[in-house]
Amino acid sequence: LPTHPRDPAHGLRAAVKLDDGDWQTVDFATIGRSDQWRQNVLTNTAIATLPLKSFAAGHHRVAIVPLDPGLTLDRIELVLDGARPLYAPMPETAR
Repeated sequence: LPTHPRDPAHGLRAAVKLDDGDWQTVDFATIGRSDQWRQNVLTNTAIATLPLKSFAAGHHRVAIVPLDPGLTLDRIELVLDGARPLYAPMPETAR
């Protein structure tokens, strides 16, 4: 979710790892009311992209560790090259 770091000493970073790969750091922090911050607010989404190597079909594990206070994850999307765009949140159902 779009937000600012808690204070100047912190960012909005997380460490991400796929299976047994290396940890990669992503930072969602924006500065002031930048164009990126405005876009994040309009879409209610802050996006970070990580390049992934090819991997075999089957089960995989994604690990995410927050590195700074105040980081809130709403969802995680994995978009695979060449895949049909079927990866979306499930539609809401009424009971």
